[in-house]
Amino acid sequence: MDLSKKLICLLFLTISGAALAACGKSGPPQPPGGVQQFSWTWTRAELINECLAIQGGMQGNMDNFYEVVLELQPADSEDFCIGCPFLPAERQSFSRRAAGFKIEQLSEGAAGPVQDAAIALTYCPERKAPAYQWRLLGVNVNQIAPHALTPVQYLASPLSLE
Repeated sequence: MDLSKKLICLLFLTISGAALAACGKSGPPQPPGGVQQFSWTWTRAELINECLAIQGGMQGNMDNFYEVVLELQPADSEDFCIGCPFLPAERQSFSRRAAGFKIEQLSEGAAGPVQDAAIALTYCPERKAPAYQWRLLGVNVNQIAPHALTPVQYLASPLSLE
């Protein structure tokens, strides 16, 4: 075989290998069937003595619950507006054993570890404000599982509404 045929064969094999490597499933890996995930069913919050008291309900595989992360944006600047992009200035993580955090299993699924749970947490923000935007992230022990996010919510002190 002469040199030009060898180069053509080598080029063909290289292109074929690259094309085959591109085949397959695209996107980040996901746990099988969503069995390992959990989600938020409800949340509510109130301001008590300048601290946020947040409660929420979760459902799913709570055995895989790692922590809850509170993201908080104080509404104390002139450029703040409801509906504008959420830019959290504070983040606080709460593991199962963290002070100010409580998780309670409400029920266990008939077919395995799927459960309902209630959480309660208290957080006193570093930046005091008359109102806040906030959301919770439920973090899974399985790092490829997506976080369970609540919608961004708005909480105003009753005194700020007067």
